[in-house]
Amino acid sequence: MEHENIVVTIRQSLVKKGLREIAGTLTHEEAEEMQELIEGEFEKIEGDG
Repeated sequence: MEHENIVVTIRQSLVKKGLREIAGTLTHEEAEEMQELIEGEFEKIEGDG
């Protein structure tokens, strides 16, 4: 591992900024529905669904 190069890229995430802007504006039911949709999409990506 000696003399190896490491490349690090740092980017600002627009998604996180967007989510911060809506934080606290959803009803409990809306937040649960959004969570279910997100989990469903991750399952598709991971091949579990």
